[in-house]
Amino acid sequence: MDIRLKEVLHNLRDYDFDILGSYRIDANEAQKLISALEELENGGWILCSERLPEEDGYYLISYEDSVTMMRFSTSCNHFGWVRDHRWYSETGRALIAWMPLPTPYITDNGGEQE
Repeated sequence: MDIRLKEVLHNLRDYDFDILGSYRIDANEAQKLISALEELENGGWILCSERLPEEDGYYLISYEDSVTMMRFSTSCNHFGWVRDHRWYSETGRALIAWMPLPTPYITDNGGEQE
């Protein structure tokens, strides 16, 4: 990533948007910008140490040596899975990063195979 882009991202993370929001920067728009820059910074991956998802849903997660898909729950602030109607939290392996699932591929002919 370009050095200047890294510097902008670093500076944006440090701003107090509650104060700046009332002047020139809308806090929601600034957060969208931070998210977009983070995706550029790490190829779409967001480090778990920096932040976790803000919405329940399925995400790609990265361990040190593999990638899988898991559900994130905002009520318990953990990645995990449901089996037999019970929630299981991931334990024993350190999660490094996560990313939203990509949008599904849609063919030009409305999804029908040729």
